[in-house]
Amino acid sequence: MTLVETQLDGRVRIITLNRPEKRNALNEQLMDELERAVHEADLADEARCILIAANGPDFCAGYDIAPTGDSDRVRALETNDVIGDRRRLRRNSRRWQALWELDTPTIAQVQGNCIAGGSELALMCDLVVAAEDARIGFPAVRALGAPPMNNYPFLFGPRIAKEMVLTGGMLTGRRAYDLGLVNRAEIATELHTAALRLAHEVAKIPSELLALNKAAINHACEIQGMRAGIELGYEMDALAHTLPAVKDWLRTSQTQGLASALRERDAPFEREN
Repeated sequence: MTLVETQLDGRVRIITLNRPEKRNALNEQLMDELERAVHEADLADEARCILIAANGPDFCAGYDIAPTGDSDRVRALETNDVIGDRRRLRRNSRRWQALWELDTPTIAQVQGNCIAGGSELALMCDLVVAAEDARIGFPAVRALGAPPMNNYPFLFGPRIAKEMVLTGGMLTGRRAYDLGLVNRAEIATELHTAALRLAHEVAKIPSELLALNKAAINHACEIQGMRAGIELGYEMDALAHTLPAVKDWLRTSQTQGLASALRERDAPFEREN
């Protein structure tokens, strides 16, 4: 089964995650297909903008950590293979950094849950259009490690970045817009229309100018240390995976089931009505 769909809408290449029954959780097949699709779109002359969307109610529920999901991740954590774990984290980090480095601008169209690895994917796109009720964050910091991309400080400053990674809290699409994390916050029924409208607006400009203007802003961010921060992120995540608390939670997820372990992890953070 193909887990990524592509179509051309004028000068816009739409790439759609297509694993809705798993909330578009990122397994190796999905990430490989997405990587190929965005690079093919970047090299194609007909596309001036890439819109990354997702089928189903959620944009992406993060990395697939179920036993049948990302087996390399589970194996590395089980065996305490720090080098293998670091290698896997670096590989995934560079997938998302590649979105940043494409000549072609990218836009993420975000609905529902956009968490952990899903937020890494979306937030490394050049622009983000989110549903007002979308949920964006990295709750995995509550039990499973650190954000490998470590781009929050550069996207919205150290105060909010620390709140996000010290609580595992989530931002709605509307709150993310207020903080400058996303470019548009739309009602869910208008999300695709708004994202596609923005993509076509970008695509009115010649590809060569888009590439140079994107590169100029990227370089300014990198001068401020963004790339070095990202490199540090996956190193901290690999280190976190050796901690007893992380090992304990992983064992719980395997013995009690992932859904039960996630409920137990998040229960103390549920707000009272």
